Amino acid sequence: MIVALMMIVAPFLSAAGSGGAVTTQDSLDPNGFLGLSERSTVPVSRATLVAFDGEDLMDDLAYLACVPASTFYSEEDGVTVTSPLMFYQPTMDSPSDAETALDAGVGIEYLMQDYVTASGSRLSSVTTVDVPRSEAEGMAARWNADQLVMIKGGEAAGTAARIATANWEVARTAVVAVVDPSVSPMDDVVTGNVSGTVPAVGTVGGEFSGSIEPSFHSESSHNFDVGDQYKFVQAVLEWSTPGPFPGLTQRGKELGMHLYQGEIMVALSTEWNAFSGPLDTAQSFVYTPGPWRAAVVFIPTMGFNAPGYDGPSYASRVFEAAQYTITYDLFGGVDMPIPDVPAAGARNARFTLTWEGGRELGLLIRGPSGQEIASAIGGASPGRHELEVAELGNGMYTASVINLDGQAVEADFELEYEWTETMSELEVEGLVGATEAAVLASELNAPLLYATPDGVPGATIGAMDTLGTTDVHLVDLTGNYDRIIKEMGSFRGAGQPGIAITTHRDLDVLISEIADLGQRGREGRQDVVITTLNPWDYWHTNSNAENPQGERWGGRFFGPAAYAAANHGTPVLVTEADPRLSCSNAYHNVYWLRAYAGRSPAPVGAMYLTGQQVVDAIASYGLDGEGMESLLTVAGQFEIGTAWDRALVGATTPGRIGGTPVDASVWISRCNTYPLVIFANPGVDQSIDPHDGKRIVGSRSTRTLGTLRTVEPETEVQMDNPVAFTWACYLYKFNERASEYWGASYQAADGTIPNESPSDHPWDGGTLPDICEDVFEDYSRQAGYGEAESAGYDATVENLN
Repeated sequence: MIVALMMIVAPFLSAAGSGGAVTTQDSLDPNGFLGLSERSTVPVSRATLVAFDGEDLMDDLAYLACVPASTFYSEEDGVTVTSPLMFYQPTMDSPSDAETALDAGVGIEYLMQDYVTASGSRLSSVTTVDVPRSEAEGMAARWNADQLVMIKGGEAAGTAARIATANWEVARTAVVAVVDPSVSPMDDVVTGNVSGTVPAVGTVGGEFSGSIEPSFHSESSHNFDVGDQYKFVQAVLEWSTPGPFPGLTQRGKELGMHLYQGEIMVALSTEWNAFSGPLDTAQSFVYTPGPWRAAVVFIPTMGFNAPGYDGPSYASRVFEAAQYTITYDLFGGVDMPIPDVPAAGARNARFTLTWEGGRELGLLIRGPSGQEIASAIGGASPGRHELEVAELGNGMYTASVINLDGQAVEADFELEYEWTETMSELEVEGLVGATEAAVLASELNAPLLYATPDGVPGATIGAMDTLGTTDVHLVDLTGNYDRIIKEMGSFRGAGQPGIAITTHRDLDVLISEIADLGQRGREGRQDVVITTLNPWDYWHTNSNAENPQGERWGGRFFGPAAYAAANHGTPVLVTEADPRLSCSNAYHNVYWLRAYAGRSPAPVGAMYLTGQQVVDAIASYGLDGEGMESLLTVAGQFEIGTAWDRALVGATTPGRIGGTPVDASVWISRCNTYPLVIFANPGVDQSIDPHDGKRIVGSRSTRTLGTLRTVEPETEVQMDNPVAFTWACYLYKFNERASEYWGASYQAADGTIPNESPSDHPWDGGTLPDICEDVFEDYSRQAGYGEAESAGYDATVENLN
């Protein structure tokens, strides 16, 4: 293996006099470790940092050019060679509490402290791109780098050429991506209108009554049919409990209602009786007519620690069956397709519905898969509804106009719409192509260079001549390949080797080719990496802040996503390149803007429909193999809304790396090298622990007659193999207490009952543990870990770091 690595690394990644490239001496372990993609991964003792600039795209394109220089696959040895690749920003001098989430430079220092330790307290080299000299020299000194390679930034083609010649002495194969680095934000307003008539369909409905006892796993269902003429359903659940004092006897009880279209839940009530009383409402667009079902569940709430909730006689008196009544109504309406199709990244959409005649109409805006994006049901000014939608995807949208007043009389209406398109087709095609090209270059162990729609820059020609390039993979999704091929064909004169060009012009084919290359060295596993071209919306940690605070147009996540994909051996799916992904992305962004502060639950039907769109897109690219794929989303919470991840649970194993673009690059670098840097953990190696094995254990307190009293102060405790615990929940012996208090025990979906079902694990003593926070402590203690319990923010962060 060592000899083979010398053959790989030295000829293809040795520097032309600059000393910035990987050499065999850089390898930390020639045998490597099993990496993210289940390929063998060989880490090297170097790091690359690209200065982050939130105002333009030059840093993003430079980062892409660094991907194959930092991570590449050796086909001869079946290993991935990798090292950290990060956007760089210095640590903030004195950030406010609200700005702590923006101080990404701290993460760089934390990672590099670990990486340098794991590299034997030195690095072979540090490479920087567009980082000021004093800051680059400071990093090289702090990290004990033998060499510092500083690469000048600037326009994309020149920077990529300098990165290539600093990292390859010879490169017979190169990847050239066609991208226009001069793209800028667009501000094109699209307007239009449509007219229509709501059909003469009156409201019909029905009613069900029943009773239900407290249960964590059973329900009471009632079926009804929805005809083709109906577009909207609303169900209201009213309930009561026995006894003369309902305000008292209903405390701690919670009935809920679910609406099903066939076997798929499309809506649920979210009211809590402590605030709304014994009344629940669920509404849904009629996605498919036919059999529907309303189900009632009786799930106890967790408020049993209040005074007066402890006596068994009280429990036996209040937790009897609840009586309920469901009233449902079906409303007619009409679907009106929006004739204009938004481009990816359309923002600030407005839909205005107007009508006459004193009628009551409702408005739903729905996406291509039918998902409800925004609605106005009731509460409008007479004859008018106006809906604002923050973002639309690249797909066909529909306005559904609903007859809410029950009259079987037609009603005429007009719908006006407008939105602003912010991304040009050239921007999307160029950046998507460059992102895929970076991963392709990594798989081919080749440098990434750039051409523009106007031709091949001199810097790119010069780099290919310097490197002796004879084979070019041209990635061009912009449609300018003929001109570029002709231009490349004229580069070399008589007696010089020509250039053979392989073109990649179809995104679907390119994704498939990268996926096939990524299967080398492993057995059939398929990972998926998804990102977006949406600019970064930055936010503050203050819970009262109106987030996001603003946009950094040049802050993008496609660079770190390409770096992650190169280590996973998979292409990148960019949402703007596929209408299914684009529209699902837009939905989750719109929802998350409404929900992030209060974490209100997402509409179930829309979650299912958008999640299915994503899964369908993955399958269409051939990335949906047997079992669940590991899906990594690389984007901030406002670039791909957080609920996106939850929509994909079950069909995939989803994960997310977000924060700022700098954060994302740091966390991906840590994940890529995790099997190495974990052993730089002072928790397992006290020789590198500045606290000599001591960790903070929080204070212990008790409450007597409403007064909080500290009985043990916060202190430092010596411990081996510490695990940080911080309690944010209050579940304690849940089923033991629930069975006495509610007369019901929680049962998991697999039929097991905590605290009752048998367990064959010796640590459990024959019975599954209860749902109880201190179970984690029991397990960690029996495994030989120390428990660093803390609840305060500062102590918890200190223990973790």
